[in-house]
Amino acid sequence: LPECACPPPPLPTATEHTGDDVVADTGTPSPAASRIPMTQLRFLVDSGDWDDAAAICGTLLTIHDQDPELRVLHGLILEHQGNQRDAQKAYSQAVYLDRLQGIAWYHLGRMQVHHGETQQALKSFRNARSAIDAWEADPTPWPWKIPPQRLRDMADIQIAARSLKHD
Repeated sequence: LPECACPPPPLPTATEHTGDDVVADTGTPSPAASRIPMTQLRFLVDSGDWDDAAAICGTLLTIHDQDPELRVLHGLILEHQGNQRDAQKAYSQAVYLDRLQGIAWYHLGRMQVHHGETQQALKSFRNARSAIDAWEADPTPWPWKIPPQRLRDMADIQIAARSLKHD
């Protein structure tokens, strides 16, 4: 895909019928408009274009604030922008919304290690492993670029490192 050098276009807004076949602009992005930016958001995150990704993510969060995958992407963006506390909060929100977000559990554990919350981090890494195991038993496609086995291995390494320090 070519690089996105220009700012993303504004989202089309939803319209409603007023009864006289007149369509009024409601000012909120339409559901169809939100699908394309999610693809664009993933591209920007994968490209490391954190500022443009943050702008699109902010817009999408106003539409889909209960989307756990969007919360994970938000956490990644915040983390790369140096906002560790809010990144940790975004990962927490993702696992609250979907306990099977293994990638969110993993990143939450990393943030907890960073903030000295070792016991909580150990629980998060264990939850990441359990979530990945459960996800693999589910027919739902894995939405992340990192293969689930690799993420499981990374969680196992973190679990082993934290377990050694507390045994």
